[in-house]
Amino acid sequence: MDIQEELKKYFPQMEKQLNKEELEDFIHSEYKDLSQFHFGMGRWIRNRLLKENSTLYQLFKINGAANKDDMSQLMIKLFYIYLKNKYKQP
Repeated sequence: MDIQEELKKYFPQMEKQLNKEELEDFIHSEYKDLSQFHFGMGRWIRNRLLKENSTLYQLFKINGAANKDDMSQLMIKLFYIYLKNKYKQP
Protein backbone atom coordinates (compact mmCIF):
# COMPACT_ATOMS: atom_id res chain seq x y z
CA MET A 1 0.00 0.00 0.00
CA ASP A 2 1.18 3.53 -0.82
CA ILE A 3 1.37 6.08 2.02
CA GLN A 4 0.46 8.96 -0.32
CA GLU A 5 -2.74 7.25 -1.39
CA GLU A 6 -3.57 6.37 2.20
CA LEU A 7 -3.05 9.99 3.33
CA LYS A 8 -5.39 11.32 0.63
CA LYS A 9 -8.20 9.29 2.17
CA TYR A 10 -7.93 11.29 5.39
CA PHE A 11 -7.84 14.84 4.01
CA PRO A 12 -11.63 15.17 3.49
CA GLN A 13 -12.17 13.88 7.03
CA MET A 14 -9.65 16.42 8.37
CA GLU A 15 -11.31 19.22 6.43
CA LYS A 16 -14.70 18.40 7.98
CA GLN A 17 -13.18 19.04 11.42
CA LEU A 18 -12.67 22.72 10.57
CA ASN A 19 -15.46 25.26 10.52
CA LYS A 20 -15.41 27.91 7.78
CA GLU A 21 -13.39 30.41 9.84
CA GLU A 22 -10.85 27.80 10.94
CA LEU A 23 -10.48 26.61 7.36
CA GLU A 24 -9.85 30.17 6.15
CA ASP A 25 -7.31 30.77 8.93
CA PHE A 26 -5.52 27.53 8.13
CA ILE A 27 -5.37 28.15 4.37
CA HIS A 28 -4.14 31.71 4.85
CA SER A 29 -1.41 30.71 7.29
CA GLU A 30 2.17 30.72 6.17
CA TYR A 31 3.73 27.31 5.59
CA LYS A 32 6.52 28.20 8.01
CA ASP A 33 3.94 28.84 10.74
CA LEU A 34 2.08 25.52 10.56
CA SER A 35 3.58 24.39 13.87
CA GLN A 36 0.93 26.56 15.54
CA PHE A 37 -1.56 23.80 14.68
CA HIS A 38 0.41 21.11 16.53
CA PHE A 39 -1.70 21.17 19.70
CA GLY A 40 -5.16 21.56 18.15
CA MET A 41 -5.31 19.83 14.80
CA GLY A 42 -2.20 17.79 15.59
CA ARG A 43 -3.71 16.40 18.78
CA TRP A 44 -6.88 15.45 16.90
CA ILE A 45 -4.78 13.66 14.26
CA ARG A 46 -2.71 11.82 16.87
CA ASN A 47 -5.77 10.75 18.88
CA ARG A 48 -8.14 9.92 16.02
CA LEU A 49 -6.16 8.97 12.94
CA LEU A 50 -2.87 7.57 14.20
CA LYS A 51 -4.04 4.63 16.22
CA GLU A 52 -1.26 2.07 16.45
CA ASN A 53 -3.27 -0.60 14.66
CA SER A 54 -4.22 1.69 11.75
CA THR A 55 -2.84 1.22 8.26
CA LEU A 56 -1.77 4.88 8.20
CA TYR A 57 0.27 4.56 11.39
CA GLN A 58 1.90 1.35 10.17
CA LEU A 59 2.81 2.94 6.83
CA PHE A 60 4.43 5.87 8.61
CA LYS A 61 6.47 3.49 10.78
CA ILE A 62 7.55 1.41 7.78
CA ASN A 63 8.67 4.59 6.04
CA GLY A 64 10.78 5.76 8.98
CA ALA A 65 8.59 8.21 10.90
CA ALA A 66 9.83 8.16 14.48
CA ASN A 67 6.76 9.13 16.49
CA LYS A 68 3.19 10.42 16.34
CA ASP A 69 4.29 14.05 16.74
CA ASP A 70 6.39 13.79 13.60
CA MET A 71 3.60 11.97 11.79
CA SER A 72 0.96 14.54 12.70
CA GLN A 73 3.22 17.47 11.77
CA LEU A 74 3.86 15.94 8.36
CA MET A 75 0.14 15.33 7.90
CA ILE A 76 -0.60 18.98 8.74
CA LYS A 77 1.93 20.14 6.14
CA LEU A 78 0.59 17.81 3.47
CA PHE A 79 -3.00 18.75 4.34
CA TYR A 80 -2.05 22.42 3.94
CA ILE A 81 -0.67 21.75 0.45
CA TYR A 82 -3.79 19.74 -0.40
CA LEU A 83 -6.07 22.60 0.65
CA LYS A 84 -3.97 25.25 -1.10
CA ASN A 85 -4.39 23.29 -4.34
CA LYS A 86 -8.07 22.60 -3.74
CA TYR A 87 -8.95 26.25 -3.04
CA LYS A 88 -6.40 28.03 -5.21
CA GLN A 89 -7.55 31.26 -6.73
CA PRO A 90 -7.48 31.48 -10.55
